[in-house]
Amino acid sequence: MKALKTLGNLMIDTKDLEGSHTWDEAKKQIEFLNNLNYQGFSNWQLPTREELNKMYLNKDEIGSFSVYGYWSSTENSTGTAWNQSFYFGYQYYSDKNYNLLVRCVRSI
Repeated sequence: MKALKTLGNLMIDTKDLEGSHTWDEAKKQIEFLNNLNYQGFSNWQLPTREELNKMYLNKDEIGSFSVYGYWSSTENSTGTAWNQSFYFGYQYYSDKNYNLLVRCVRSI
């Protein structure tokens, strides 16, 4: 079982999902984890844009982040969603077909 970190009312998996994913693939991967009752829970999700920034600000405490971009659940438009670089900390939106990293979270 992987370790989990808690920041306020947010539980964060300390490991990324394996590989990089499009936004739709990321959502399907998390749905798959929920069906497996991953780590004993079935309410995992992509972090919101705000949650993702909170994770970036606490990245050293949480650990194991890549310097590349991570998807958020926050859409910018029908074809784009917000993500965040864990190198510079910038948030930007990308085409949902772009492959980025995924870290799942759940509300507690």
